[in-house]
Amino acid sequence: MNYPLEYREIGFNEKLKEVIESNGGRVYNEDDVEGLLLLVRRLKDYRKERPVIEENQPRTAQVAE
Repeated sequence: MNYPLEYREIGFNEKLKEVIESNGGRVYNEDDVEGLLLLVRRLKDYRKERPVIEENQPRTAQVAE
C-alpha cells in the first residue's frame, strides 16, 4: 500500500501485521514485492501478445430437403 511521504518516518505498527494475517492477508517485504511486480508485468505482456479468439458465429438451422 502506498502512503504519503510525510508518514514515512512514523514506522510500521506490528499490530497491523497481526490484524492483516488474522484476516487471511499477508504483509510483503521489499524482496517479495519485486518478485510479484515481475510476475504481474509478465502476465500483462502475455495478455498483450495473446491472439484474440473470436466467438463462433451461431449455426444456421439446416433446411430439410
